[in-house]
Amino acid sequence: MNDLEQSDDDDLPAIEQCIVLDGDRLHFTQVGLARFRERFGRAGIDIRNVTSGEQLMRALEASFPAYWEREVARIAAKKPRSHREGIERAYVVAIALGDTEQKTRLKAILDRLNTHPLSLIRTTE
Repeated sequence: MNDLEQSDDDDLPAIEQCIVLDGDRLHFTQVGLARFRERFGRAGIDIRNVTSGEQLMRALEASFPAYWEREVARIAAKKPRSHREGIERAYVVAIALGDTEQKTRLKAILDRLNTHPLSLIRTTE
């Protein structure tokens, strides 16, 4: 699995490990506080005020743009292991940012690479 297929969220606990429902009231476990406090905080939401399932859904929706921006920056910042991986990563970032012109340009490059793969031969002197 390459870096584009795996996100930091792949290692995050399931939502069932993050919350406890007590009747209609929602409580975050220590795991939940660790998982969501920063995400909600970046959106200006105090996690202590999220006390129902409906509020949790609103907090997740409100915090998604900041979360997504952070994920895109994380993907873009990773050093690619190859020229092709760099193009693939830039393509994913263009899609995430809605940059249609860049996405189209990079897709054409990837299509050419898929049609005419090149192999580099390294030599030592």
